[in-house]
Amino acid sequence: MFHSQWDESYAFYAGSLEGVDGSGSGKLLHALAEKRCTNFATCADGTSGGALANVHALEAFKTGQGCAASKDVSCMTHSLSQIVEQMTIPVLQGMLRYAYKADPATPGDAIRPKAWAEGAAFARAVLPQLDACDTATATMVAANFDLAADSPMKDGYMAVLTAVEASYSHMGITCAEVGALDESSAGAGDGKWPICTDAYATLAGYTTKKDVSQHANIDKDL
Repeated sequence: MFHSQWDESYAFYAGSLEGVDGSGSGKLLHALAEKRCTNFATCADGTSGGALANVHALEAFKTGQGCAASKDVSCMTHSLSQIVEQMTIPVLQGMLRYAYKADPATPGDAIRPKAWAEGAAFARAVLPQLDACDTATATMVAANFDLAADSPMKDGYMAVLTAVEASYSHMGITCAEVGALDESSAGAGDGKWPICTDAYATLAGYTTKKDVSQHANIDKDL
């Protein structure tokens, strides 16, 4: 039973239109990751090749498939956590891209109401995770995508980006995995913003994915 349901979950992730090797043109999360990786330079070769989010999600799905076959629930749970993290990346990228396009301060002739609505749709998908990280951040993002407001992005793209970046480590993802938006090819200004800095540390051969300096410095107290 576990095995068949696990396979069904990947069907919902990729869909049939991607073909047998993922080179097709689908409509689901797999396709979204392929589109957005070109905007954030998170494809296998920067702005070309398959989305790294899909590569890593596929690895986790395959691992989980083996876990499901052996009915290893703990292993399946771990794989699921990794999948959710990778699935979140293209949704965040979509939200941030349309936040930039909807911001009145963004140069160019973007159709702001349309971009605002598209960004709001992506925001709805990540607001629960943002709220679990920091309620103030979720409230701020929701307010900027409030379609009943007088104008879009009341705090501006950079304020939203900065607030969201601060939640990455709590969501189990990194700045490098989300990447930095570049809209230069779309004729809407250079669109390049400094990517946030991942607080990596290497401790006795182990590389962390979040800032653990407070914890690591415990030996200085001894």
